[in-house]
Amino acid sequence: TTSSAPYCSGIQTTGCFRKVEVPFALPTQLAPDPEGTSLWISGGLANAVARYNIAGNSFQTFPLPPAHIPSFITSFPWEIRVFGNFVYVLEFSDGDLVRLNRQTAASTGQCTTQGSSPCMVELPIPLRAPLFTSLWMDIEASTNRLWFQTSTPLNDQFAPAAAVVG
Repeated sequence: TTSSAPYCSGIQTTGCFRKVEVPFALPTQLAPDPEGTSLWISGGLANAVARYNIAGNSFQTFPLPPAHIPSFITSFPWEIRVFGNFVYVLEFSDGDLVRLNRQTAASTGQCTTQGSSPCMVELPIPLRAPLFTSLWMDIEASTNRLWFQTSTPLNDQFAPAAAVVG
């Protein structure tokens, strides 16, 4: 039999799993910042991203702009990446890329309220197919470029013209 490592308790920090309660339902993905001090988490149904301060064991939540395409699941932030001074979040059901400025978010309290935020820019992705296609992104760091990919809708898998890389 194999034994699993226990959850950490008290001051124990090695040989165990640290359990952290996330401040919203359905966290979808996480990405560490380059400094190794925080984790950024996309919150699918919360329409938000959160920054988890590892040393402080605390969260700061940043609501994303309201969805501009009606959906029962909000804009559904999914993919998340941290690169340089920015956090990039791909909204699955809205088809947008949101860029959050990490420095502005850390220095102002104006980024934690719903609506227009000085910390975020929302960039629509030019889709050739209806939403609910597969949206993925990755960051190619050597050239400082952000790449995204959309694939064909599930109901039209033989329509390669609907797939886009940009």
